[in-house]
Amino acid sequence: MAAGIGAGEPWLTGGRQRTYILANTFEALLGAIYLDQKLPVAKVFLEQFLFPKISGIVEKRLDIDSKSKLQEVAQEKLGITPVYEMVSSNGPDHLKTFVMAVKIGDNVYANGEGKNKQEAEQIAARNALENWDNLLNKYGG
Repeated sequence: MAAGIGAGEPWLTGGRQRTYILANTFEALLGAIYLDQKLPVAKVFLEQFLFPKISGIVEKRLDIDSKSKLQEVAQEKLGITPVYEMVSSNGPDHLKTFVMAVKIGDNVYANGEGKNKQEAEQIAARNALENWDNLLNKYGG
């Protein structure tokens, strides 16, 4: 079997799911278009691929990461800032997996698992937000 990019290949690290990599790639592409084709073509590119998405991004608050959203909601509804604590870390250093818990007050609102602590915290925050109403009912918010 010839070597190539595909599922299970060791060099595939989930870059397509990493927001900062996608943002940097978009910025690099836009910069290349601007340098090669100048402003009018870069403007057309933005009008075609970015501008139509802006209202949906703002409406759904996709411009704010999960930890920031959870902090805003928790402070508004409960007057408490979430705290993140490591539950566990497993695996060798080059393939370590972290589990982080997000606590609001004395209660664990959610856990998240990721390849680093920051990713696990973001996932924990997203999990808490997805279950926010149930968690408020459970913990009396």
